Amino acid sequence: MPSKIPGNVTALWIHEGVLYILASDKVMHQEISRLQSRYKAQKAKVLLTEEFFRDVMEYNTKLLVSIRDGRILHDSLDIVKVIGINIKKGLMAGTKEMLLRKFMLIRKEIKEIESVKSQVFENVYTSCLESAQAALIMKGRAILTPRIVPELLRVFLLGKGLERTHIKYCDEIIWTYKSLEHKRIPPLTGEEIDALSQKGELFRDAVKRIS
Repeated sequence: MPSKIPGNVTALWIHEGVLYILASDKVMHQEISRLQSRYKAQKAKVLLTEEFFRDVMEYNTKLLVSIRDGRILHDSLDIVKVIGINIKKGLMAGTKEMLLRKFMLIRKEIKEIESVKSQVFENVYTSCLESAQAALIMKGRAILTPRIVPELLRVFLLGKGLERTHIKYCDEIIWTYKSLEHKRIPPLTGEEIDALSQKGELFRDAVKRIS
C-alpha cells in the first residue's frame, strides 16, 4: 500500500525527472526523499505556497512549462490543474501559448484592417470608373471595359474639360485596382490608398465641371 502524502503537501507533479512539491510549509528532508523515491524522480524541488504564486505571477517560464507539460500526481485544491488549463488556453503571459494567442488575435486584426482598406480602395475605384464612364456617355460612348477607359478619355475629353493630369489619375487608379485583382502588386498601404483617394477626388471634381 503506498505511503500517505504529507498533509502540508498541496500538490505534486513531475516533469523531466523533477518532482515538484507544492507545500503550505517546510517539508521534512526524509519526506522529500520518500516522495522522490516513490515517484522515481531524479530530483525534487519544493515550492512553498507564497513562493509558488509569486513565480506564477512573475511568469517563471521553467515553472509554467513544468505545469503545462508535466504529469500531475496530486492536486488537492486543483491549483496546478487550473493553472495548466489557463496556460493551454493562452491566458498565462510569458508562455508560448499566450504569444500564439496574441499572434492569432493580431493576425485577425490585421486581416480585418486589410479588408477595410480593400473596401475603401474598391470604393475609390468604383467612383472613379463610374465618373469616367458618365463623362464618356455624354460624348455618346458607352464603355464596358475599364482598361480602355483612360485611352478613350484622352481621345474624346483631353482639353475638353479634362487635363492630362486628371486622365493620368484615373488611369493610375484603374491600373492599380486591376493589378491588385490579379495579385501583380502587394496590398496597398494606408498612405497609398489616401493618395489615390485624393487623386480620385480631383478626377471626379473635373468630371463634374464638364457636366
